[in-house]
Amino acid sequence: MLCICFHLKQQNYAVDTGYIERVLPRMPVEPLDGAPPWLCGVFDWQGHAIPLVDFCMLCKGHASRALFSTRVMLLHCRDHLGQEQQLGLLTEGVTGTIRYRLESVHRLDLHLVKAPYLAEIITDSKGMVQLLDIDQLYNQELADLLRKKEQIIADS
Repeated sequence: MLCICFHLKQQNYAVDTGYIERVLPRMPVEPLDGAPPWLCGVFDWQGHAIPLVDFCMLCKGHASRALFSTRVMLLHCRDHLGQEQQLGLLTEGVTGTIRYRLESVHRLDLHLVKAPYLAEIITDSKGMVQLLDIDQLYNQELADLLRKKEQIIADS
């Protein structure tokens, strides 16, 4: 499995490249009124409004910094209804790709209510890496927020 890796402070994370359409530089975002702090807003990608989640804010409580290693991963995922969606994931500390063997991926028997996207750990000779479950990032709360925004735009 080929993954894009990134780190926040001393914690390492990975995203399976099968979910990634592109890795982009930071870009202008249209904020959404009333959105939680981890939802930066939406950005335009080829005529589509894509929601942008700030992973640093979601996990650590602070906004991603404007570093050379800060990137937007344009992801394909499934929402809570199983429908395909696109999602932007903003994070700092993107370091490149690493190939992991499937037998090095371990499912956690924990149910993290506030972080269901952290369900698997990769272990290798360098230590542990948290593998993100991308489908869990596009959750019910995000879907509801975006549906409300679409209704507001349609009504105007």
